[in-house]
Amino acid sequence: MITIPIVMAFDLNYYVAGGVAMYSLLMHAAQERKGEPLFYKIHLLIQGLDFSHQQELVKIAAPFADFSAIIFHDIDEKRSGFGKFFEQNTTPLLPYLRPALLKRFSSLVLYRLFLSSLFPEYDKIIACDVDMLFERDISPAYFAFDTDEPYYLAAVRENWHKNVEHLEETYRNTAKDLGAGSDINSRADMEALFCCCINVGFIVANLKKWREDDLESRMIAIFKEKGSKLVAFEQEVINLACLGQILELPRIYNYVADVFNDYSEIQTPVVWHFLGHKPWKVYRGGGKEIRFKRWMRVFLLAFISSEKFMIHALITHSSKEFTDSFITHREFMDVLITHFQNNRFDLSSLDYMISKKTLAKLFIFKVKKYLKNKLTRIKKWLLKR
Repeated sequence: MITIPIVMAFDLNYYVAGGVAMYSLLMHAAQERKGEPLFYKIHLLIQGLDFSHQQELVKIAAPFADFSAIIFHDIDEKRSGFGKFFEQNTTPLLPYLRPALLKRFSSLVLYRLFLSSLFPEYDKIIACDVDMLFERDISPAYFAFDTDEPYYLAAVRENWHKNVEHLEETYRNTAKDLGAGSDINSRADMEALFCCCINVGFIVANLKKWREDDLESRMIAIFKEKGSKLVAFEQEVINLACLGQILELPRIYNYVADVFNDYSEIQTPVVWHFLGHKPWKVYRGGGKEIRFKRWMRVFLLAFISSEKFMIHALITHSSKEFTDSFITHREFMDVLITHFQNNRFDLSSLDYMISKKTLAKLFIFKVKKYLKNKLTRIKKWLLKR
């Protein structure tokens, strides 16, 4: 059996997005490679989630329990484990950043800098954002290189800037929008980033190589040196530290929905990355309508496994736009209304959104769950007699 470790990090604001990203990843995950079984260990670095939130995420992943496992790492727990590590290693770095940026971001965003220390048991790991939707199997990216090769990581290149000046303008405008002034790093750094900058939203990290070259120390040194002018935080640091030793993945592994307009040429990206507009905040107009439907399709599938997850999204999710867009989109509301009226979920109502193969798997899972509950009740009844 081959284990593929994956790490995602999110707080309560991205709890719903995290659940949908995880579900979509597992829904399309290959279960074997060249006849050998694959097993996915999903490490969730969480902040602000209580035990009930964790339980709902476990329920969502239940249909895939035969080939996956979820491991939670609560960084709010400061006494031990990941929480203690974050306290000791990220807190000293925060003063190097601009105060305005500290108000907008959590130290959680820095976890990628410490992957080799956080996961000493692995030589390679996939790290991905949760504002993503997975529509095909990601395992080929994991096997794109061997750990003995000279690459620090594999990722998709950001190639949408026309020239260095365009990149500098983007960084300055981003800094201004965040209320952090307009200072950016040197022209030499910008030229390096323009030449071969990768987006760190989806990376396959060669942790063995990181340890051999003590890459973490190099990244921390760069962070301290350039922190006061960083805009993209860990992305700038990782790119500058790994320069020349990055394997470029095909664009389909990190298809940025707001940048590329050639979706017709890439009929099914492996990974959609909602870097700008989020699909749970928009529902009309061009590609936004497409991304909403695709994201909502997976949300509904996750909802079948955990109704509490859906209720949390509608009632307690911080984004009002999510609730508004969900309720306004009648075709999805019709499905939900049918469910609540009949106290059941008619899987046929999702035919137009979900493949029959997926529906069949989901149906089998629901039948097994039903039979398990019945058997449990029968056992309890027999014990009472």
